[in-house]
Amino acid sequence: MKIKEVEVERKVLYEKCKNCKQSLLDKKITNYNKRKEYLENYLFLFMILCTTTMILTAFQQEAFWKDTVDFFTTFLNGCGEVLEMIIDAECRLAQLLADMISQPIWSNLVYWIALALLFTITGILLFFICHIVWDRYRKKVQSGINMWTVSIAILLLMVVVYLGDYIRMILPMNLLLLWLVGIGILLAIGIYVAECNKYRY
Repeated sequence: MKIKEVEVERKVLYEKCKNCKQSLLDKKITNYNKRKEYLENYLFLFMILCTTTMILTAFQQEAFWKDTVDFFTTFLNGCGEVLEMIIDAECRLAQLLADMISQPIWSNLVYWIALALLFTITGILLFFICHIVWDRYRKKVQSGINMWTVSIAILLLMVVVYLGDYIRMILPMNLLLLWLVGIGILLAIGIYVAECNKYRY
């Protein structure tokens, strides 16, 4: 009895299909990307729901709500003091320039012109500094923000909101500031992981 060997055509991952001109590996990658996108959209909706719940719950927690008000009050007061110092310095400089002119009319005119120029220059400098810093670190910050960091940030918010009284017994610190510090650490870890993956692959 003779055994005949029949050649069977076996498709491999990189072989192109005659009909669609797409390899099996490409199909699997496409299906994986579709499932990944679907799960990310579902997780995004879930995070929005959790965030909304946490914010509504935070209004009912006296400790977290009080710390939030104190944080923004202190922050705005600090910004106001810095702005007042800048304005006082510019007013003194403009007055110094105006005192060089003996005639009162021209002195007042020089004072207001110098003050307007100083305000304009300060605003332009602040704008360009913020723009340069954001343009330099924008990609790194965006690389550190992903579904995992956002999810962990929401979990940290939940812990801070629900266990705020117990946390303040151990660590006497503003709860909102503590949560922001946690977000900063998560962002730094996300940027580090993204940089490692970039150089790895």
